[in-house]
Amino acid sequence: MTMQKIDPHMNDWYRFIQEKLGTDAWIPLYLHDKIPDTDDDFFLFSAIAPKTSTEQILSQYEWEIDIASFYPGHIISYGRGKMTDAKYLRYGREDGIEPILIQRHFHGIKKAFFDLSEEFRHLYNLYFDEHEKKFIIILDDGEEEDVIRISDELIQINAKYLKEYLAVKNANLVLYFNVDRFLSGKFSELGDEIIRDIKQTNFVTCEISISDDPRKRDDTVIFSRLLGKKIISGLDDFDPETFDPCGVKHDEYLEFIIGVDSEGKEILFSCDEEKLANFFGKNKGKPNYVTPVFFKREVLEKYYANTEKYSIHDGNLFCGGLWSLRLDNNHEKYVIVMLGDLGHLSISEQRYWRSFNVKPDGGFSEVAFKRGFAAEWTDPSMEDLIFKGKFERFQESWMKKLGWDLFLPLGKSDSHFFNKIRVPLKESQSEFDELVLAITKVIIDSINEAKLGEQLSSKEQDERGISKFYRFLSEKGVKNFESHIQFLRDLQSLKSTSTSHRKGREYESVAKKWGIGKKRYQDIYREILTRSANLLDFLESEFLK
Repeated sequence: MTMQKIDPHMNDWYRFIQEKLGTDAWIPLYLHDKIPDTDDDFFLFSAIAPKTSTEQILSQYEWEIDIASFYPGHIISYGRGKMTDAKYLRYGREDGIEPILIQRHFHGIKKAFFDLSEEFRHLYNLYFDEHEKKFIIILDDGEEEDVIRISDELIQINAKYLKEYLAVKNANLVLYFNVDRFLSGKFSELGDEIIRDIKQTNFVTCEISISDDPRKRDDTVIFSRLLGKKIISGLDDFDPETFDPCGVKHDEYLEFIIGVDSEGKEILFSCDEEKLANFFGKNKGKPNYVTPVFFKREVLEKYYANTEKYSIHDGNLFCGGLWSLRLDNNHEKYVIVMLGDLGHLSISEQRYWRSFNVKPDGGFSEVAFKRGFAAEWTDPSMEDLIFKGKFERFQESWMKKLGWDLFLPLGKSDSHFFNKIRVPLKESQSEFDELVLAITKVIIDSINEAKLGEQLSSKEQDERGISKFYRFLSEKGVKNFESHIQFLRDLQSLKSTSTSHRKGREYESVAKKWGIGKKRYQDIYREILTRSANLLDFLESEFLK
């Protein structure tokens, strides 16, 4: 708040409290700050009170609670000097007022902090982000939204969730505020007696008092205080029947390109399932639910960039356990989705996919067609899906037969490398470098050197992964493995010269060997994936048959 004129009667503060406080998108639950323009001390905290207590709360400006209220305990009743009753109260109060925040003190031994109401946290299933110091909600579409933001001087709540919570509980938020102002001047010039002005409206009650500064004995400082409360109410149009704490409204459906007319103009149609035809006579003459909709492959970039939340598999995209989308990712040029399936996405996801929508170019991939329409089980055709499927099966089979991992499982902090492996979505050096790093993490950096060492007849100083692997295969009597080892060495060189160090002459030599500059990045990475899959096939034939 910016003060234009320092007023001992604090009319500027009263206007702010009356007209502005609690009306923004973020509402303070706790605040303690010095106002730069005036050096006023502003303190505020809050609590939840039943609507039935509104009149009582506004009947007096004095606070019925303080920031240290709400500790559990007993209320003891006595009669004739003896206890007659003991009632345990969750918040130590009988008036129905309860906390939205609870200040925790530890006698100066540990740092004090605020707890957020457990009921509020559980209702919205809030997650605390320790680094950002905020509580977030994860919505049904996978999007995240800030609900509570925390700093040392200020704790704020998203008004949307506060208003909803108040409606759920049929309650109000009470903001308890105190503003102290110290001005140079003589109080005697304002009058002989302490000035007390009580103001009350339908949602604010407060007292403005003016006196000598109680901290000083001389008449040189005027002390003004604004003390009171403000009521913040919940939603008026709340409907418990449709209330869904983490829900996202699903009543909008975009139109997607499903074809072109005789003049080459795009034909659009809604993804609303209720408007689409099916194979049982529904909406005859309209586009079918299974109509293929084409997208640039870059549409998947968002999901590969956040593998902690999203996972892409052969034929499916998952957002944690919240939602999934069937898709054809076995097409070399496009990602294809059935028109009706797009209608199951949230409107924000629909908009995202719509931005990558292109005109149809053929039909579903052969793999998707056989699976979806001919009821034939078919292996994937895209190199990334082939490799990832083989790698997971190989790991399981090797462990089952030999009792140890040839490739160590990636740790939690490295698992994203495997999840990101894909045929490049676009012709980009940076994406290619990232993917080279990813696959080397999986099949080179993860070679189980310790177990290989146990299998070898002798130890050689400074012998590392690929060299140990070479000697392991040789001592096991494996034939014709040299080309696979050379592939691993070439891949390691590509990774070392492209991602581990600045690109220089050595990189130029390695790049030439891989055909970088003459071939597309996508084609080179397809080759890497294919040769990686061939390595697994070779090892399976030698050790697991």
